[in-house]
Amino acid sequence: MSLLTVDGCKNYTVLSEADRAQGHIVINASNYRCDDYDLVPGWYRFQGAAGYRMADNCVPMHHCGTAAPGWLSGAHPTVAEGVVTRRVCYHWSNSCCHWHNNIRIKNCSAYFVYELTRRHLCYARYCGNGSGTYTCPALTVPSNGMKFGCPENATVYNGTICQFSCNDGYIRSGSRARRCQHNGTWSGQDFTCQIINCTSLTQMVDPGGPLRMSSCTNHFGTQCNFFCTIGYRLNGSSSVTCVAPGNQNPGVWSNTIPTCEGILCEPLQLAPNLKMNASCSQLPGDSCEFACERGYDLIGSSIRTCNSEGSWTGTRPRCDAVKCSTLSPPKNGELLGCNTTEMLYNTVCRFSCDERFEAKGSMVRRCTENGTWSGTDLVCIGNCCYLVVTAYSIFQVVFYNRF
Repeated sequence: MSLLTVDGCKNYTVLSEADRAQGHIVINASNYRCDDYDLVPGWYRFQGAAGYRMADNCVPMHHCGTAAPGWLSGAHPTVAEGVVTRRVCYHWSNSCCHWHNNIRIKNCSAYFVYELTRRHLCYARYCGNGSGTYTCPALTVPSNGMKFGCPENATVYNGTICQFSCNDGYIRSGSRARRCQHNGTWSGQDFTCQIINCTSLTQMVDPGGPLRMSSCTNHFGTQCNFFCTIGYRLNGSSSVTCVAPGNQNPGVWSNTIPTCEGILCEPLQLAPNLKMNASCSQLPGDSCEFACERGYDLIGSSIRTCNSEGSWTGTRPRCDAVKCSTLSPPKNGELLGCNTTEMLYNTVCRFSCDERFEAKGSMVRRCTENGTWSGTDLVCIGNCCYLVVTAYSIFQVVFYNRF
């Protein structure tokens, strides 16, 4: 059957390829297509992604899936006009009609059909008026962030908008919204999420000072703990955390960095007759030793240490005078020089025997530092010669008185 006798409105082939649309851009020249031997002469209808009719405005080069896109130069016919002849131009070398050929067109009321012939020209192609389907590679979900508003397909169609946000504690970099463009690329810049950091504490804590810090980083959410060396008390919070109110960058520490204040024990007051070592100090960890003057006993702690809380261990020492037992006068003798109610250290007592009694022992005794008396107990012993003479004299008196 001759093409001249075929009713194109009833006998046609559909051209619906998405890459035939005038809006489709060819990124890679290896993907160019042309209507040479693949196109069988006949009546055709544009439909679907290719568009609903042939493009009737100059189509830019490298569109429509080819290098030199073909477009209709002239108006589409009305139904009353029947079959008309029109020129198809091919855009190349910056000329909208660098090449051309004639085709026939018929208005089928609801659509148009076109009697097309092969174009022995590569790369050239008849173009539909479709906007084209552009695809972009799928964007990944940013690390430590979220993606929403676009599918997870391997490819994304033109016009699709992807939006991004970061998790708490992370600051964004790049475009929060990106659109799939007609050239198959995404608008904007890659979206990334960087962790929020606080000021490094190593710049705020003197490594040689009394303040010590646990091993920690300055990343968002990190908690750092503090303590003081011996002899110091922590002044402030013992921990700080890196926070980011409103996702600030950099972050801020939740509390001010604490300080260490020196701990000192109260000065020690010495009781009478109490001595203390010269190296004694009020610093934690230092000890003070005590001793009494000779003749005094130490009551309380002989060593006291300033502890980490700033207080002294032990009990307050004092010195009590050494006392000796009370001495009694010897039989047939007297106790002299002890006119005191207490026999304290260095008290001296003297003794004597009555007349006609001989002293055996110490006539003088002293209260020593260990609470004992020097010397030995005094004993008064009667003189035997004196007793014989006295007895003879008494006998004579009695004898002569009788006679």
